[in-house]
Amino acid sequence: MSAPLRVTNAMYCFRLLALASTTVCGVLFLGSVFVLASVFNYTARHFPLFVSNSDFVETALFGLGFFGSATVYALLARKPTGSQRDRSMQGAYSDFFELVRFGLPAHAVDATSSSALIRQYLCGRTICLAVLG
Repeated sequence: MSAPLRVTNAMYCFRLLALASTTVCGVLFLGSVFVLASVFNYTARHFPLFVSNSDFVETALFGLGFFGSATVYALLARKPTGSQRDRSMQGAYSDFFELVRFGLPAHAVDATSSSALIRQYLCGRTICLAVLG
C-alpha cells in the first residue's frame, strides 16, 4: 500500500469517526435538552428536586462534545486547495478521487399531465378505477 493511499484511508477513518461522534453527541444533547425542557414545562415552569446540577452539566458536556466534534468534522471534510490537493492526492488513485466530486447531469423530464396521458391512451373508453360505497 502506497503512502498517499494510507494517508487518504486514515483521513477517511478520522472523518468517519468525527461524523459518528458528532451524530451521537448531537442526539444525546438534543435528547437531554428536550427532557429538561419537558420537565420544566410540565412542572409549572420550575425544576423539581430530582433535577440536579449534574443534569445541566451533563447536557452542557453533550453540547460541547457535539460542537467540538462537528468542528473537527468540518475541518476534516473540507476540500483541499491547490498545493495541498496536489500533495495529498498523488498516486494511483488520484483519478478516482477526482471523479468522486463530480455531480450527476440532470435528466430530461416528460411534463405531460396525467389527464392528457389518460385521454391519449384510453381514447374515449371509460374505466371505473374505484368502487363506490
